[in-house]
Amino acid sequence: FGRARIAGELGGDLANFLAGLLGRLSEVYLVHPLKTLRSRQQQGQTLLPSVSPAAILRLWNGVGLMAVADAAKIGIRFLLIERLRTLLQWLLVGRHKRPRAALPKAQVAEVSVGTVVPYVARGG
Repeated sequence: FGRARIAGELGGDLANFLAGLLGRLSEVYLVHPLKTLRSRQQQGQTLLPSVSPAAILRLWNGVGLMAVADAAKIGIRFLLIERLRTLLQWLLVGRHKRPRAALPKAQVAEVSVGTVVPYVARGG
């Protein structure tokens, strides 16, 4: 929904980039605390030292620059993949619109036994 509205305002390429960027940013910010908890569990640390707002907010420590860099990378991938898809589709449609070379007309030749077989004329 959002991508279609943005595409009308800013253009398709920028809409694809923003869709990839925002999708990855939201995924990283939502999943990072779970990855932090899993890492603490694997290292044998206490998952949450206390149930305070500060302890819960610390689950997002270190996510800032990593999330932006990862989101920019995914946004650029979205942009490149969509451009490549458009190019391949253009090539495929262009190939089907090209007129095909006409095949030589078949002539019929009679064989001595009386059966009819196709004969393709060669040369001029």
